[in-house]
Amino acid sequence: MSIRLSLFDKPDALKVPVHTITMHQHPIQLIRFDLLHPEYGGNKWFKLKYNLQKALSEGRKTVISFGGPYSNHLYALAAVCRDYDLQAVGVIRGDAHYLSNECLNFCRSAGMALQFLSKTDYAQRMHSEFLNTLYARYPDAYIIPDGGDNDEGLKGASEMSMYIPENLTQLFISCGTFATISGILSKLSHHISVWGIPVLKAESWAAEVIHQQLQRLLKDGRDRSAQYQITTEYHFGGYAKVNAELKAFHSSLKIDYGIHTDLVYGAKLFYALDDRIRRNSFNELDRIGVIMCGRPSFGAES
Repeated sequence: MSIRLSLFDKPDALKVPVHTITMHQHPIQLIRFDLLHPEYGGNKWFKLKYNLQKALSEGRKTVISFGGPYSNHLYALAAVCRDYDLQAVGVIRGDAHYLSNECLNFCRSAGMALQFLSKTDYAQRMHSEFLNTLYARYPDAYIIPDGGDNDEGLKGASEMSMYIPENLTQLFISCGTFATISGILSKLSHHISVWGIPVLKAESWAAEVIHQQLQRLLKDGRDRSAQYQITTEYHFGGYAKVNAELKAFHSSLKIDYGIHTDLVYGAKLFYALDDRIRRNSFNELDRIGVIMCGRPSFGAES
């Protein structure tokens, strides 16, 4: 059952369920942010909350953001804007043939207007020339970067740390824009080591992005680089890319552990965890947690 969410509730009013499974004889604590709301739970709620508070306080009527055709971020934005009587606009990387997928079907049904861009044009989306065209069409717009990756999004993501059990020593987080892992790291207890699992090809830039995000968040100047590692071998070819092995593993999660998660983020996250346990990356004293954020039914590309 989902929990009622309000943009204006204090963080300590929220209770995040924690479930435990056993994987290869290791107890694993599942931190179920995904159960907070059926449409905009997970990390998306935290990264949108302060953005939408700001949009409402400024009297904006339209909220614009960006993402791929399977974007959980845009799905959540469409739903929460519907519930707060805001016009949502999604700028999509790709063409209109993706309109038939579940994500974009939902976005349209929730009232989100969609604009498609080629990959070349999408790469220019945050340049002033393109942003000016958006403001010309939507003069009252509030614009949120992909995945909620701005100061408001990072502030919200940092609040997720308060729901992480203190007995953990290892924490697994899937990564897209890296705003969630950076936000959590900024306030996470120092004894917990974090494994960031990118779901896209990020070998050349992930560390620098996290460094920059943490610099925006941290006031104490402390270096967090020893507290986390980014493991880039589990993206299966890139964002929303899967193969038969990952699909089979995804099915086994449901059968063996009762875990219903998505292919784009969750399956890769648990595959990494399973592989690291099999490779003896942990000892019997380790207490392992997994941040669960995504929706279970989104598709992916083979």
